[in-house]
Amino acid sequence: MAKTLSSTERELLAGLLGFNPCSAAYQRLEGSSHNLLRFTLRGDLLVARWPKTARPGAIWWRELSVQQLAAQHGLAPHTLALQADNQSTLLRGADPLRLGLREVAKLLQQCHQLPKVSQKLDIAHAFRYWFESCQHLHRPWTAQANQQKAEHAALKFSEFETRLVQSHGDCVATNVLQLGNRVVLIDWEYHCLAPRWWDLAIYAESQQLNSDATHDLLQNYCQAQPSRETRSQLKAFRTIYAELAILWHCATMHAPNHYQTP
Repeated sequence: MAKTLSSTERELLAGLLGFNPCSAAYQRLEGSSHNLLRFTLRGDLLVARWPKTARPGAIWWRELSVQQLAAQHGLAPHTLALQADNQSTLLRGADPLRLGLREVAKLLQQCHQLPKVSQKLDIAHAFRYWFESCQHLHRPWTAQANQQKAEHAALKFSEFETRLVQSHGDCVATNVLQLGNRVVLIDWEYHCLAPRWWDLAIYAESQQLNSDATHDLLQNYCQAQPSRETRSQLKAFRTIYAELAILWHCATMHAPNHYQTP
């Protein structure tokens, strides 16, 4: 628990709450591109969220609108307050939780039934963008190899051109929270239209699920024994995500690749 807050944290909370909070128990949570501060105020569990780096305003508002759509369907926490200058939000009742595979599968199943409001994920562009964002010494492979990976990923995604779903786009464990008696997703900045395998692959790969756990995830999601084709599809998308995650790590952490390059 954090006993004291930084001046930035106090300023953000004061802007969101409308007053300077004197609550005692704060907890800083690990996030990817966002800071998360959890605390209890007047009996309510609240989470303040703001990016670690500046985000373009339009992108942030689009992310927030999709989160609010998900909240209307019970799949995301409602926003209590906004501080647009710092692109921060205040969420009620969101509590980090390590969920079982059944709960995660059900959450993704419901997410994929949301109205299709996002743009289609350009996976080839994602490979090129993160590769170009890497410092030359930190790039895990050559430009030619990256182009081949981008083309392979685009070809795989094109197989599902007519079967895209509303995807969260960053379904890692830290973005899955407990909200009362249900589970929700936060951090919708990578929302997109994508094959249903994309979210499943992100969760499975980021959690390094073994074959048995992967089988359970698919069985709960499909509500049937996963076929060989189903397992093969998830494996292919896991490989694509693993490679993209390596690029993201090298670009955002400004460090060489610490993973084994596929």
